Amino acid sequence: MPVLLFIVALFGCGQQTLCEDRADDADCDGVPDAADQCGATVQGPVDRLGCADNERAGCVVLAESPEDGARARDEAPARWSGTCDVYLLQVSDDPSFPPGATRTVSRTTGETATLTPGVAEERYWRVQGGVRGETASFSTPPRKIRWR
Repeated sequence: MPVLLFIVALFGCGQQTLCEDRADDADCDGVPDAADQCGATVQGPVDRLGCADNERAGCVVLAESPEDGARARDEAPARWSGTCDVYLLQVSDDPSFPPGATRTVSRTTGETATLTPGVAEERYWRVQGGVRGETASFSTPPRKIRWR
């Protein structure tokens, strides 16, 4: 029984209790309220200003299809949903989407665009969304697509 209590204390609510003890971090994101520009972060990793990606961008994007690891022949319709004003469909041979190795396929206000095969057999795709006039963006996690 003592081992179970230790596990519950360590993993169950140990962090929450520590956070509640910090009066200077109301949303428990690890950034003191005085420096926190997004004081009501609900979940997710935050930047040094206490903001999650969707809070800085002011919108969110959810990739719908094709699924991660999907196979396609000639073209594949990419679909997503979101609350952003503008979306960028991006492809890369590298899942980290480094500058110089990332290509924007489409810039659109809609929620669909077409992926086409590239030189590599495997490619990765993601959608970045943003609010017009802002520089912050929200990115979906990369998804792999294999061309046959």
